[in-house]
Parts: sequence; C-alpha cells; structure tokens
Amino acid sequence: MVGFKGNLYVTVVTGKGKNTKQSFALLRGTQDESTGKWTFKPLVGDPADGAKYEWGFGASRSGAANMVVYKGHLYIGGYNDPMNALEKAMQMDFSDLYKDLESPVNLWRMDVDEDGNENFEMLAGEANNKYFGDSKGTIDGNTMLSGLGDSDEQSRHLNQYVWRMQSYSGKLYVGTFDISDLAYPATQFANGDILKRTPEEWKKQIEYIKIFFDSLKKNDQNGTSGTTDTDSQEATKPTESDSQETTKPGDDDDIMPLNEGDETSESDQAAQAVEEAGKTDEVAADVATMQQLLEDMGADLSSKQTDVVSPDGVAPQSAETYTLDDRYQFLASLQRLLDLYNKNKQYLPESITNELDKWLTEETLENFTDFVGVLSYLHYSNDKTRGFDLIVSSDGTNFQTISRNGFGDNNNHGLRVFAVTDSGLAIGTANPYHGTQVWLLNDGEIKNAELTNGDAFDYDKYDSDKKSANADGLTVGINPNGNTVEDVQYDYQSLTAGTDYTVTDDGSIVLSSAFLNGRETGSTGSVVVFYNQGARVRFTVTIKDSTPNAPKKDDDKQNTKPAAHKKANTANTGSNVIGVVAVVAVLVVAAGALFVFKRKRS
Repeated sequence: MVGFKGNLYVTVVTGKGKNTKQSFALLRGTQDESTGKWTFKPLVGDPADGAKYEWGFGASRSGAANMVVYKGHLYIGGYNDPMNALEKAMQMDFSDLYKDLESPVNLWRMDVDEDGNENFEMLAGEANNKYFGDSKGTIDGNTMLSGLGDSDEQSRHLNQYVWRMQSYSGKLYVGTFDISDLAYPATQFANGDILKRTPEEWKKQIEYIKIFFDSLKKNDQNGTSGTTDTDSQEATKPTESDSQETTKPGDDDDIMPLNEGDETSESDQAAQAVEEAGKTDEVAADVATMQQLLEDMGADLSSKQTDVVSPDGVAPQSAETYTLDDRYQFLASLQRLLDLYNKNKQYLPESITNELDKWLTEETLENFTDFVGVLSYLHYSNDKTRGFDLIVSSDGTNFQTISRNGFGDNNNHGLRVFAVTDSGLAIGTANPYHGTQVWLLNDGEIKNAELTNGDAFDYDKYDSDKKSANADGLTVGINPNGNTVEDVQYDYQSLTAGTDYTVTDDGSIVLSSAFLNGRETGSTGSVVVFYNQGARVRFTVTIKDSTPNAPKKDDDKQNTKPAAHKKANTANTGSNVIGVVAVVAVLVVAAGALFVFKRKRS
C-alpha cells in the first residue's frame, strides 16, 4: 500500500487457488473526511467491476505488485510467484515454469492529472503491448524489455519479480528476484525422468518393435500376395519343444518376447494385416526408423547436462559431455518418433501400442518441449548473470545497471529490502545457501545537515513589535551540506511543502504562521526533517500566545502541575541520560547457523 496524491493505492493477490494463475489488482482508496469511510475503486482488475485494465495489465502471472513514489510518479513493479511452478517442475510438469520464464516481470508508472485521473505508462515490457504499445524506459541506452533488460540480455527472463524499489538521494533503485539458483535442479534431470521411463522399460519396447519388424521381413520374404502356402507355413512353424524354449524367459530377463515363429502370434497377425493392405515396405521402413530412434535416444536416456554450473559454483562431473544442443536433438528425435507412431499406430500390434501409449503422446511432447524451453533460459545463467539485478535511474525513465549477479555472489538470489540510514542506503539480500548479507551503498562521503541556532524553539502567536498576530512564522537555521529536503514531519505527521513549510535558499526551514497558529497554545511539537541522504534533523517547537487579554487555557492546571512531571530539556543541559540504541538482527540461514555478513561498498 502506498499513499499518493491524497489517495491510498493498494495491490492485492487475486489467484483463487493453488493452480490458478491470475495477476494482481490495483485499487484506489479514497476517504470521506466527514465520515472517515473509505471507498475503493478498481483501476486494474476485472473490467466487469469497472477496472480500466485487466488483471496485471493483461499479464498472466501470480502475486501482487510492489510500489514506490518517485518524483511525482507511482512506480509499480511486477511480481510473479514461481513457487507453485517450481513444485510442479519437481514433479516433472514444466508447463507453468516455462510460461513464467517466457514472461518475466514488467515495470510501470502512474501519475494523476489535474482532473484526478490516473495515467499509466509501461517502462519495461514487450513490444506492441495491447495497452501501452512499446516500452518507454531504457536500460544502459537500449529499450528496456520485460525482465528489466534489453533484447540481447536473455538472462533477464530469470528475473521473476521486482522485490523492492527505493527512492534515495534523488535516484530510483530497483532490485529483483532471480529464479536461476532455485530452478537449477531442472538441468540435472535425465531425459528418462521427464518421459518417466526406466532403461529397462525402454529396452522392453525396443524388443517388441524388433519382433514386429522381423515379422514384417518374414512376410515380405514369403511373398506379397497376402497369403502363405502350406509348405511355407510348415517350414517356418517351430516344433513344440522349440516353441517352449523360445517363450521361456530367463531368470534375469524382464522381457517376455513374443513367439516370432507362431503364425497366430500377435506380431505375425499384425504383419499379415499390413501385407494384405499392401503397406509392408512402407511400414517396415517406418518401424526400422522407430527402432533406430529408440536405440539412439536410449543411449541418452540417463544423460544430464554438463554445460551448466550449480549454485555453489561447481560444474557437474560426468565422463561424457551433454549439452543443451543435445537436449534439442533428443527433442527432435522425440517429435520424429511420435510422428511415425501416429502414422503407423493402426498397423502395430498391441504389445507395442500398449507400451508406447503410456508415454509417447502429444502431452508428453509438449511437456518435454517446455522442459527444454526452461533449460534454454537457464542456459544463460552463469557467474555474470546469476543473482539479483540492481538498476538505478536519476530521471525515472532511463536506467543503468549496477549489478546483474547479486553483487558478485551468485547465491544472492534476491534484493530483499532497502533501508535509508544516516550512513547511506542499506541493502539486505536473500541468500538461501549462506545467509543474508547487508551492504551499504552511497555516492561518496556523506555530510549530514546541521542545525545552526539550537534545537529548541519558542513560537509566539502574537507579534509584539507589530501588535498583531504573528504572520512571519518560525525560521529554523539549518546548513544542509548539499543535501535536499524530502519530508518534514510535525509530531509524526508529514507537512505540506509550500503551505505548512518552505525551504529557503540557504537550507533553513520556515514553518508557516498559518500552520503554527493552529497548534494548541502550551503544546510542544517534535519536528523531524528528512533528507535525501544522511542523518535527519530534529528540533522542538513550543507554542505560546502573548496576545493581550488572550485566554490562558488550563492556566490553573499548569500552575499546579507536579514538578516531577516537568519535561527535561536534554538539549540544553546535557546532564540527562542520553539513552541506549540497540539494533538486533536475527539472521536465519539454511545451515541453521547464525551469520552476519556485512560489506561496505562505495
């Protein structure tokens, strides 16, 4: 949720089930000041509910969206939760994971015109978007596409969401989550794992095809008339002992071969039907090709890729090289095998179709195609690209890359949090292997803004010199040391620049008389000035009113107030206890140990 231009903007997750993909909705909340009641209007969501844009601006993703305000715009970073897809991939279903990688995150921004209408534009996305056309943003001088990269940066597809954004020191920082280390195990699945076939099962189906091919050859040798004479039948018919010996399986044999010599055997009957249809030569050629494909694919059934590096930086160990190109070759063979099977299925005996129907289907081909598609994106994951991305912009449209590999640690798969501190912009990483890290980013030496004439001020609602109400306000001297004001809060409530306060050319803050005259007489307010970098400036303002004959509210109560309740002025005396500031960071890491890994970077 983000407050922007007097409204509250909220993004919500809208998926209605574990396996239901539906992207975020964006709502605008407006409060009725007289009743305090909030009303919400959908801007992105279901058009039937009045939304101008479909869920997630038409993107097929899950999750909400992250938002931040920067230089008069509300920035919206896409978010896709890939955990459901990863879980399905571990069960050998790759359709959702491939769709996620094919459609990485986008970045949009919004402003509000004078009539209160929200206007959106796409800063990172694919060309010819149905709502926004082409992307308006750039990255390192090129058009910024989905995944926050250009057309030559295929590793951008591994960015599954914009995890955090932060406005700091006049710049917009955007950090991502990179899925590559979590999806890496997919590269180590064997082809047989995806097809759900063991080497023994593979061998069995090859044997059945060999038996059928032999039957086809035998019929072809006996003639092409479709009939066989008695002498030929008798010549090829085995004796009873031969038949028993042929069909008796060995102790270690998983295959029960069909009786090749029996005219009534299934393969011989199927071969006879092929001959009668005049298709013996054609079917025999296709069956021979199927047999060869199965034998070639069987050699790669247990192969795993060796052209990848694991999240711990170690390449898989294997006696043979097996690459993404080999996966594509296996896929091409699978496609060819399925085509031949569909073409000849009507002629094949049930011993073959019963086996091949278990796995050689269009669904299997589609899933294996998605599997290879996932591998094609993970192929671009290496030590230069694995890990979160961090990009920055000084104008909100044109971005530059700070890091594409998690600050050099490929296990830093996510930029989890930003925190603006007195020393710079702190960055916390998500690292499931070795624990979180804390980094500090700044543009050089930071000089804090400083008060120049004290930190406790009195404001009188009456101007005794002019004999009238105070119209000059209160000026608080501050040396900004090159920093710029981003916010001023009075008792934790943000003030309105130009109305409640102004900043002078020398950096001083002027609290307006219109604002201070509305404060309760006798009260003391706490003021905090926030800067684009460095420490905040803090001071107090006590409200008085020396107007002649002005009522002194609660005078009697103030005169009888116990001395023990008098507020100590630590800024003037310096004799009070300053206090203790404690920061406790509990960092839970994958190994169950406790680490704090803090790095400083200029």
